[in-house]
Amino acid sequence: MLETASLWETLQHSVSSEELLFARRFLATVEATKSRLAREGVLLPWAEALSRWERRNAAGTLLAFGAHREAELAYAQLYESYRASFPWRLKAAVGDGLPVELREYLPRANAQFGLGTVQVEFLPILAFDWDAFAWKRNGWGRARERANQLAARLRKFPEDWSELRQTHGEFWDPPPPLVGGGCWTSPSPLWYRMAGSKRSFGDCRKALGESDFTEFVAGEGVAESFFFDAAPGSISGPLRGSRGDYLVKLGERWPAVRPLDLTNERHVELLRDSFVRDSLREYARQALASATVRGRLDL
Repeated sequence: MLETASLWETLQHSVSSEELLFARRFLATVEATKSRLAREGVLLPWAEALSRWERRNAAGTLLAFGAHREAELAYAQLYESYRASFPWRLKAAVGDGLPVELREYLPRANAQFGLGTVQVEFLPILAFDWDAFAWKRNGWGRARERANQLAARLRKFPEDWSELRQTHGEFWDPPPPLVGGGCWTSPSPLWYRMAGSKRSFGDCRKALGESDFTEFVAGEGVAESFFFDAAPGSISGPLRGSRGDYLVKLGERWPAVRPLDLTNERHVELLRDSFVRDSLREYARQALASATVRGRLDL
C-alpha cells in the first residue's frame, strides 16, 4: 500500500507552492460546488453523471477540459448535474429560435469556434524561470510590480510599446539539444513573440497555457480578457496568467469565417456545451465564495 506521506516525501521537492495552491483551490471548488448542488437537490450520482459524460465524449460533442483524468471525472459530476438542473434553458429545435441565454451567448461562441481572429502582441513578465524550470523567489509579487510600472508608462506613452516589449518582454527560447538534431519544444509557439500575429482564441489560449480547467479554478483567463471585448488598439493589463503577468496589445479583430450552423445538431450541441461550462464556472465561483474553507486559496 502506498501512503500519502511516503508519496509526498518523493514528490515534495518537485512540486511548487503555487502548484499546490492551485490544486487546493480546485479541490475546494469541487467540494463547494458539490455541496451547493446537493443542497439544491440536483446532484447526480457519480456513476450516472460519468455515464452521461462518456456518452457525450463518444459522440464528439464534448469540449476537452484540459486536465488529468481524475480532475476531469470530478468536474464531470458537477457539469452533468448542473446541466441537468435547467434543461429548459438549453432546449432548442435545430434551426429554430434559440432560448434567450443561448441567443445572447451565440456571438461569443461564433468568435471562439467559428475561427474569429485578432491581431495581438504579448509582453510577458514571468514569475516562472524557464531556464531553471522553477518559480522565482517572490516571483509573483515582482512580476506584478514590474508589470504595473510598465503599464503606467504605456498609459502615458503608448507609442513606447514596441521598445518596452523588446527590452522587458520575458520570452524564452529553448536551448539546442546537447546531442542529436532538432530542438526542444518551446513552452509557447514562435508566433507568441512575433509582432502583429493574427490568431484564433484557441491559439491564444494554447500559447498562454490556459484551458477550461485553468479558468474553472482561477477564473477568467488572459485570452478571454482581451479576445472578445477589448477595443482594437488598446493595451490591457497587467493580466494574471498561469506563469506570470501579461500586458497585451490588441490590433485588429476579424469576425468568424465559419459561424456555427444552427441547422446542424452538432453545432448546436457545441453551443450548449460551451454555455454550460461558462455558466457553471460562475455558479462554482459563487459556491466557493459562500463556503467556509480553512487555509489560503487566493492565487
